[in-house]
Amino acid sequence: LLHRHRFFGPWTTAEFVVQSGYVIANLVSISFNASSVSMASLCAGRLALFNMIPLFLSPDLAFLADSLGLPLRVFRKVHCSSGVMTMMMTLVHGGLAILLAVVLSARLLRKMLYEGFLRIHQALAIFAASLICRHLLAVPDFSWLYLYVYASVACCLNIFYLALTLYRNVARGKPFPRASLKSQGGGTTIIVDLPRPIHIDAGQYVNLWIWAPKISFWTCMQSHPFTVASWSPDGQVRLELFAKSRRGLTSKMTGTPQTDTSNVPWLKCLAFFSGPHGSRIDISDYKSAIMVASDYGIVAMLPFLQKFVYGYKFFTGRICRIHIIWHIKTSG
Repeated sequence: LLHRHRFFGPWTTAEFVVQSGYVIANLVSISFNASSVSMASLCAGRLALFNMIPLFLSPDLAFLADSLGLPLRVFRKVHCSSGVMTMMMTLVHGGLAILLAVVLSARLLRKMLYEGFLRIHQALAIFAASLICRHLLAVPDFSWLYLYVYASVACCLNIFYLALTLYRNVARGKPFPRASLKSQGGGTTIIVDLPRPIHIDAGQYVNLWIWAPKISFWTCMQSHPFTVASWSPDGQVRLELFAKSRRGLTSKMTGTPQTDTSNVPWLKCLAFFSGPHGSRIDISDYKSAIMVASDYGIVAMLPFLQKFVYGYKFFTGRICRIHIIWHIKTSG
């Protein structure tokens, strides 16, 4: 329905129908009980709490998307739609913090200042939650049972997420994960040594935290998703990642471009990760494959190539032909 745009899209017909139905359902719910202005305001407040359910379950959207079996792109749209609808329903109740959180979610602001935007967005979400709780304390007939159930589910989800992350990052008698960074051309190669093996399928990614004061003091406060460029039929104890230089942390990783990268030393630092995130794609029945990539996008294709070659060599797949189209932009 709407192709990819700089600020909007892409929107499919199905997504447009679902979004329209979501908006209409909220409007009908308000108008159905709008016998008076006060009743409409009360109904809007209750709908705001209902629309808020996906917003505060966990700070990691990738973990929630994996738990629900949804692609991260789809769950981000669910999160965005819930935030916008919550803002609309809470404006009557003075939802300034939620309004700011939604405004700061604009794609342009995210591109300009990704790390700062993310922390401000999370801080405003916490501030909005505290204001909502204070407001509900003043409501005499509010039933707290539903809020207790929601808080219990959210706590259980986050405890499980924290325990799973600690299990993958901490092993008895083993050092914490270490990341080795090396600037190469317009990007940075990242090698992460893990304390225990982890199974990562082709196309999956990890969220990486690094503590590298030589790059920036605030690196420990930032996390970035990186597609894993390595694959193994067994668990991996070493992950190969590649970061293209953009803005913020990735540009600081690259630093000053070097013409001769053979003598550039590796920068070693402490690291933590969460994941793997993303759905698993079964390619064992593929007989022919066409892979299209541009520039550094070929890095995301490497695990699939390794998996195809392994399946062909050890008879675990049916691949016969692989066609690779790789477009490289030149400065000439």
